[in-house]
Amino acid sequence: MWEAGRCLGSVVRFEERGNVERAFYSVRNREGQEIGIVDLHGRAWRYHAHVSESEWLGTGTVFEGALKILGGSSAGTPVEVDVRRLQEILGKSG
Repeated sequence: MWEAGRCLGSVVRFEERGNVERAFYSVRNREGQEIGIVDLHGRAWRYHAHVSESEWLGTGTVFEGALKILGGSSAGTPVEVDVRRLQEILGKSG
């Protein structure tokens, strides 16, 4: 996810092998730490340190949820990159 030429973080899809209906999107900051998730229904939650319950942020598209989790605005945009390229980007911006 990018905004104003800056990488905000990344979104990685995880799914159960052989069952595409059991999946979620991990939202990670620029340091690669998972800071929230978006489920297949578009529900977004942000994690907070030392708090047992996640903060529900709303429902929408995966990218809208990711931007909310990352603290971006509606001007943020997704850019698809290969995982190896993402590691290079995050290594340079962190």
